[in-house]
Amino acid sequence: MAEGLPEREDTARSGPEFSDDERSFIAMQAAQPEPGSALMRLFGYSAFFLPGVFIGIYALVVQSFQAMAIAFLIVVTNLLWSFAGVFREQRWILLTHSVFQKMHSLLDARHQR
Repeated sequence: MAEGLPEREDTARSGPEFSDDERSFIAMQAAQPEPGSALMRLFGYSAFFLPGVFIGIYALVVQSFQAMAIAFLIVVTNLLWSFAGVFREQRWILLTHSVFQKMHSLLDARHQR
């Protein structure tokens, strides 16, 4: 080591070294409010899908092809938007994996002592 610089402590004692993105992600997750109940999440998702379902039921009752087409487009658009969300969240999934991988290594190192 260079003169005057302290030697680096063992990772098991000092903790994992997180990248700037990982530290930002950890701070963002820590700042999140408590997650809502499953029922509240269901209500949140239903706000996107129920209009298309109700328009579809209306279309069946009045036998309107145009209303059925609109309902179908609403449901398909919401489904595609949900799939797009998977790709939007990929960066966060990779950061989560990286953070937990480093934490797991730290815990293994402490456990083997």
